[in-house]
Formats: sequence, C-alpha cells, structure tokens
Amino acid sequence: MTLGSRVAFRFLIGMVVIGALLFIPAGSLRFWQGWVYLAIWFAPGFGHLYKHNPQLIERRMQFRERLREQKRIMALVYVAWLFAFVLPGLDHRFGWSHMPRWITILSQAVALCGFAMTLWVMKVNRFASRTIRSSPVRN
Repeated sequence: MTLGSRVAFRFLIGMVVIGALLFIPAGSLRFWQGWVYLAIWFAPGFGHLYKHNPQLIERRMQFRERLREQKRIMALVYVAWLFAFVLPGLDHRFGWSHMPRWITILSQAVALCGFAMTLWVMKVNRFASRTIRSSPVRN
C-alpha cells in the first residue's frame, strides 16, 4: 500500500472513529459543535504536509512506543483522549452545561488555532515524530 493510500485510509478511519465518539454519545447528528470540531480536526488535514514532506507523514504514522514506561503513559493519554471526545456528546445529550454561543465559538476558534500551531510545528520541525525515541544513557 502506498503512503498516499495509507494516509487516505487513516484519514477516513479517523473521521469515522472521531465522528462516532462525538455523535453516538450525543444521540443525534444535530450537534453543531461536534460538526465544527470534526471540521477543525479534518478540514486543514495533512495534505500540504504530505505534498511537501512525505517523510514527516511517514514518521507521524508510526505510533508504537518501545519502552514499557512510555506505553503506560500513552495508555493514560488515550483514556483521557477518549473522554475528551465522548464527554461533549454526553453533555449535549443530557444538557449538563449551558454556554453562551459566543463562548462556544471562541472555544472552537482557540481549538483551531491550537491545531494550526501543531501543523506549523510539524512544518518547521521536519523531524517531528509521534513517538519518543530514546537510547540508553552511557557513562
């Protein structure tokens, strides 16, 4: 499978999984905040980075940690990540919070800026990887 087809496949799977994590707990597709957030995650995408630095995308697609401690930390990160997508949908379904629309829009704009900064970091740091590579310390 070529890098382009792997990127497209993961992009599609990512949209389906994140969409499911947002909308199934919401109990409805009428969750506009979820649609905006999904667009923030996937609209900018990695197309530009893929076109100009496919090696970076190749490194970013490798996410298996090697050290046991790193695996444990990433397991906790994945649990927190899961809650970060499920909780807003549950909040929408059960009406736990009532935020003014301007705060929601401002929050979405901040999320977009954060994602844009992440893409910028990957653009200027051609060695940005998803995993930490460490070597044993030698005295």
